[in-house]
Amino acid sequence: MAYANVTCYWTPGQGSPSDTRFTLQVNITGCDDPVIHQSQLCQTVTQTHCSVNVTYLSRCYCIRVLADSSHTTASSPSLCLNAIDAVKLPTPVLSNVSAVRGKPRCLKLQWTTNTSFPVTRKHISSGALVYQLQYSTEEQPEPKTVKVDLRPEREQGLFFASTCLFSASTLYTVMMRYRYNSTLSHWSDWSPTQQQCTEVAAPSTVPQLWRTVQPVGWANMRRVTLLWKSPPRSQVKCSVPWFNVSCCTEGSQNALHTWDCNALSVSDTSCHLTLPPERCSCTLSMSNPAGTSPPATITIPSTTDTAPKALVDVSVTALDDSRLEVRWTALESPSLSSFLVEWWALSERANYTPYWQRLSHNASKIIIKAPSAGPKPVVQELSSSAVVLQWEPVPLEQRHGFIRYYTLYIQSEEETPEVVVVPGDRLRYQLSGLSGLYRIHMVAHTDAGGSPPGPMLDVAVGGIGLADTILWCSIPTVLTILILLNCLQWRQR
Repeated sequence: MAYANVTCYWTPGQGSPSDTRFTLQVNITGCDDPVIHQSQLCQTVTQTHCSVNVTYLSRCYCIRVLADSSHTTASSPSLCLNAIDAVKLPTPVLSNVSAVRGKPRCLKLQWTTNTSFPVTRKHISSGALVYQLQYSTEEQPEPKTVKVDLRPEREQGLFFASTCLFSASTLYTVMMRYRYNSTLSHWSDWSPTQQQCTEVAAPSTVPQLWRTVQPVGWANMRRVTLLWKSPPRSQVKCSVPWFNVSCCTEGSQNALHTWDCNALSVSDTSCHLTLPPERCSCTLSMSNPAGTSPPATITIPSTTDTAPKALVDVSVTALDDSRLEVRWTALESPSLSSFLVEWWALSERANYTPYWQRLSHNASKIIIKAPSAGPKPVVQELSSSAVVLQWEPVPLEQRHGFIRYYTLYIQSEEETPEVVVVPGDRLRYQLSGLSGLYRIHMVAHTDAGGSPPGPMLDVAVGGIGLADTILWCSIPTVLTILILLNCLQWRQR
């Protein structure tokens, strides 16, 4: 029963004649007396539902369906109910969502209702309505629906209420709906969506940290690369975090020089160190304007340390073209705190980018997924020495994870391929200092690895491209003319 009409559905009796006419009869009565104040009818032959207008939701209605044909007449039992108990309320208009100062897990909702809303403000404040929220984030795009207990206040025609079921420093997409608190009532339609960040709070989770270590080289030093996971994008959009790194040798309080691990921004997920052969300890913390996370600590073993043997068996099974299942069995050890799975794609290039994932101590498998499609770059702008490329995100069903970064492969006619790394939140990039013909393709990377190469793009930058393009375009035209002439000569013979 909507606030403007009542719609009833029924199932015809078994063996009903084809010429049966159905009549929906809606009698308006007082809720305390059976006197019929008004009766409304709706007739149909081909359909099994019908609607009549509703004027008062403060009245009771007795509803039945009459069926008659040339041979018989029948009636359903009467269904009598209070209109407000079965109403479908008008759609709420969610006009604003805002953060709540001092409560980083809360959002304040502001909405309006139809001017002819059938429930009084007093009843709303006393809990006459049941509410649901639906919310999502960029990392979890599938909306989550939850029941919330809202006791709204009203001011200047607007309703206000807060709910605290979110995470701090996170961008949410929110919508709401409600129904009258009755088993017969129906949910309203969902409101329009609103987006809002919760209040920024200091990061509470320890960052995921890993490292790769090169053999000892010049001056008895070794190159160490620290690797960490970037924060969720929905958090980055609410505050701009940064990272801090510090290292020291075992037993020393003196900090080692951290080289390019200084001034790390949110787009950084690795940095390089030059460390001595002794055992070292490095820490990584993430900060935002509200504070700093607990630090992640990792030990860089000395060149004389032997790696512990915690695994008995490791197996890898290909599940399909883009997924691998890795299983392992571990030795019983009270000091075992976690597992770290590391993998990389085979490449003809000497350098490779490792992918890794840290898992809890009771894990025994992981499924590695790589994107199944690469981005398709297109030329957005072209000048005498530069090109601006643009691309669409890899379709969600082909990502198999969150895109961490892209690699652009630029191949000229004479030089070796150049590789450019682009952050995963970018969909546009400018290449400068170009001259000549270039072939460009892209690869998208998740934690599981890289996608297949995307479509190849040929770009001509500078004066060389125009003549080549004109010549290339003119050749098919000449060939077409020659073919037509040959066909005409053959037909004239």
